[in-house]
Amino acid sequence: MFCKSLSLAFVTVAFFGSAHGATQCDDGKRMGCADCSSFQICTWNKEPIASSQTRCDAIDKSTPFCKDNTGECVATPSTGCVKASELCPSEGVFPYLSNCRQFVYCDTAKVAEVTNCVSNWIYNHTYGDCVPLKSSRDCFQLNCATASNKNRWFAYTPNPKIYFYCSSTEGPMTFQCTGENQAFNQQTRRCEFACPKEGKFAYPGDETNYYSCQLDRGVMKATVLSCPQDLVYDAVSTKCIKKVSGGGGTSG
Repeated sequence: MFCKSLSLAFVTVAFFGSAHGATQCDDGKRMGCADCSSFQICTWNKEPIASSQTRCDAIDKSTPFCKDNTGECVATPSTGCVKASELCPSEGVFPYLSNCRQFVYCDTAKVAEVTNCVSNWIYNHTYGDCVPLKSSRDCFQLNCATASNKNRWFAYTPNPKIYFYCSSTEGPMTFQCTGENQAFNQQTRRCEFACPKEGKFAYPGDETNYYSCQLDRGVMKATVLSCPQDLVYDAVSTKCIKKVSGGGGTSG
């Protein structure tokens, strides 16, 4: 499935830092960067002229960033101007909370790229791609700017391994459960075991216990059970078996 309209969602730092200070111009240069998004005129004495500060996007919206401390406006921010996006819990592809018809690609530096699906398609996190919209119920999206949503946690109901926090200061922040078969519980506000299907599953951190998943009146429920004494749960055979002492293995 193909997508279109790639747009960069950079998060920039307000100022460059000591190497590119907003109050210090480089020696021998008449132009410099006031901050990550503005340029300024400098005197030969390396003093910035405050009244000359101009935003790059006011000149050309396609080049909104000031490059290093050259005073040149460019399309991509300098390394010192980029910080990780709160839309990125890690490297990979993630849903975009504000619009189900978009998704976020996060690189290794957690810089986000928001991408549009083609018309009448929505993002599906199970596939990590866009799929045709079959029902409006499949479209999960929230406006974090709404007063009732601010400073609240939300599970991503199509795939609750992903969850969000609507920060009143940062906007939407994306998180993900990292454990196997985990999902975010909106009531307890933590990642917990969730039955992927009926059957038995390992209990993380305690091999003497295991989860038993059963469908009860249409709802999948997990029960923690314990193996008999001197036995441990084996995920391969899905049985409690005798552990081989000293060898690190198990036997039936």
